Amino acid sequence: MTQHFAPEEPASHGHGTATALAAAHARFARAVLAIYLATAAAALALVVGVLTTERSHEEDQLREQLLAEANLRGHYLVRYLDLLVQQLRRLGLRSDVNLLDQNLAPERSLVTLSHQKGTFFNLGLAILGVDGQVLWEGPEHFLPRQNFADRPWFVNVLKSRSVHVVPVDPERSEDAVLYVVTPIVRGGSVTGVLLGAVDLKHGDVLSVGGARANVNTVLVTSGGDIVYPPAPPAFAHEDNWRRLFSSDAALGHVTTADLFGVRTVVATSPIESTELELSLLVPEHELLQPTRSRIQSRLAVALALAAVPLLALVVLLRRSLATFRRSEEQAVREERLQRVGEAANLIAHEVKNSLNGIRMATEIACDQGAPGREQALHELRGEISRLANFTAELMTFSKGIVPRKVRVDLTEFVPKVTSLLEKSAKDVGIELVLVLPNAPLEAEVDPQLLHIVISNLVTNAIEALAASSDERPRIDVRLERDEAHGQGVRLEVSDNGPGLGSDIVDQLFEPFHSGKPSGVGIGLALSQRIARAHGGKLALEPSLKGAIFTLTLPPTS
Repeated sequence: MTQHFAPEEPASHGHGTATALAAAHARFARAVLAIYLATAAAALALVVGVLTTERSHEEDQLREQLLAEANLRGHYLVRYLDLLVQQLRRLGLRSDVNLLDQNLAPERSLVTLSHQKGTFFNLGLAILGVDGQVLWEGPEHFLPRQNFADRPWFVNVLKSRSVHVVPVDPERSEDAVLYVVTPIVRGGSVTGVLLGAVDLKHGDVLSVGGARANVNTVLVTSGGDIVYPPAPPAFAHEDNWRRLFSSDAALGHVTTADLFGVRTVVATSPIESTELELSLLVPEHELLQPTRSRIQSRLAVALALAAVPLLALVVLLRRSLATFRRSEEQAVREERLQRVGEAANLIAHEVKNSLNGIRMATEIACDQGAPGREQALHELRGEISRLANFTAELMTFSKGIVPRKVRVDLTEFVPKVTSLLEKSAKDVGIELVLVLPNAPLEAEVDPQLLHIVISNLVTNAIEALAASSDERPRIDVRLERDEAHGQGVRLEVSDNGPGLGSDIVDQLFEPFHSGKPSGVGIGLALSQRIARAHGGKLALEPSLKGAIFTLTLPPTS
């Protein structure tokens, strides 16, 4: 790919150093903001990571604490039930309790005295026969009026001859009742059953240590049936609730479930030697909200600490930018006035040189007998023509370029323009070579404006070669189809002169910058504007010797 030394869109020198400083200031501001934002982002990411880890750790701790509380209450309930079992077992082993003698008076006295001295069985005690009939209960009626022979727990007690803790459906819906049942064995045979009843609602057995206000205590069977509280919660029959007790929880567990539309943390502890489990339920947002609020507060503080310096930095940069813009505008105004002054000086110098030549040639031409009168007239016409061309270029450059395009056959147009310059080239010993395609090559252009471009390029080459020491100075003008850019047109003007210095290349297409001692510097600037007005491009191509300028025009529609 051809490398262009000339910029695609040359910056106006009117902005000059101020524009470069503005760009440097903008880059500095962006760099400062980028560095701060990157540092702040890394710090915030670290803070967020630490806070997230802390939050997860604290939430796990809160769940473990809830499970520990469930295990503590479960352990307390186990101890309490052990006391009930021991108390009832002692009564069953007393010699006074003998149902074979058909006399219940001793048993009644013993059971009544035991109940009065202790508060283990707050509902009462009862004696059942092997047939399941209630033989006695006290201190008042608390058992349903029915036979217990077909109850599974009654059958299990008779078979196993061991103590059983049984959750039962009470007669009153406001009660939550447990039966502690032990067999009465005499002479190797079961003669009856001793039963103690406890209402969990009217004691503090399930609130050891003081239950928290937002914790619900639930005593359930291994299948998920609720024993306590007396009025089962709304979620008691939900599948999510039943599913919590479908797995082995011998060591206790804590989990989270949706119960009646509320995300709830459930900690469950099994009650040893029974089919009961103690569960503590807390809505997740109530259990974890304090921790989450604390973490959010810390994150908000971190964000505020990061935002305050950022806001201060933005304010300072905005103030600096405002001050810089005022300085830039002042510098631009001053530089613009300086450029206008330089342009006016160059134009005045060019006009003055032409007027001096015209004056001298006129004086010679007016003297009929003066030698060189014909040469003076020739130079007079040349100076007038040069001044007219310069004035026309200057006016075209200043008022803007609006091409009036027509279809032109460039294979005929380009030779007409170069033929006007052949004499100037031959006068200084320069060979002007024109290379044209075999077939006609058309383009939609403004002939007058295109004439200016070709004349400027060839004239510049002639002036460059006239000052060189090359033995065979040559200018090549090549017209061809531009295959690389969609069948457009490519006009190349090259010479074998000394070429252009790097200091000139940087500002080659800027107005009023010229590499020639006597140049004004609007020829190439005007030519480039004409090329762009046609949708094309004028560029300086890299070369080992001399200079190569290419004019490309878009294809004809």
